[in-house]
Amino acid sequence: MPFFKFQISKFSTRVQAEGFRSQIGKKILGTDFTFKISKRPHNKGFTLVELLVVIALISILAAFVFASYQNFGQRQEVQNVALELKSSLRKYQNFAISGQKNPDPTNVSQCHDPSSLANDSTYSVVYYAVLADSSPVPHSYKAVLHCAHLALGYDVEFVNGFPWENLENFEVGKASIPPSSDDSCDSVEIRFKPVNKGIELYCDSSPLAAPYDQVYFSLSNGAATYRVYVTSSGDIYEEQKM
Repeated sequence: MPFFKFQISKFSTRVQAEGFRSQIGKKILGTDFTFKISKRPHNKGFTLVELLVVIALISILAAFVFASYQNFGQRQEVQNVALELKSSLRKYQNFAISGQKNPDPTNVSQCHDPSSLANDSTYSVVYYAVLADSSPVPHSYKAVLHCAHLALGYDVEFVNGFPWENLENFEVGKASIPPSSDDSCDSVEIRFKPVNKGIELYCDSSPLAAPYDQVYFSLSNGAATYRVYVTSSGDIYEEQKM
């Protein structure tokens, strides 16, 4: 019996204390200051739909990044081809300017008397020619050294074959400077001559006439297109076509 009285007394004291705090809170703050115990909500995980949405977004982003990287690689490939072509053209131009009679040491047919091991001074370099034809498939690309001995001339072909792969489109043509107007050609020929003798440009075997004063090589693989220009003054440069 004393035990139950103790419990009832304890409960009564607690109720009085709660009521006292509530009255004090109302007088001080103008509101009920009674303390309440709230339950902490349970943490919830991701639902299946949320996980699927996240996976789908990640997949789309990964596909976009991969496509952009692949496209960049293809554009870089065409640019490298254009730079290689420009480098080759400048090399042949320098050969012509310096009168180089032996562009390819591995070729037995050089610009000198075949019966002599040394270059014959009676043989001279007339020009280095680059010939490209975009009409047949596969396309043709040649580099030729034209030599002369007295009144006779002959060609030494030291490059024969299209040196670049993975190009969907190869075209040649003529243009004006700046290239505000251009026109396609089936074939072009560039003749680099020795120093102070200039350069000759041909479109379909005919010399260029005004307003055209440069020829170009157009290189494309579907992702990008680059052109390499050779001007009548001997300038060689590349340009990306948008």
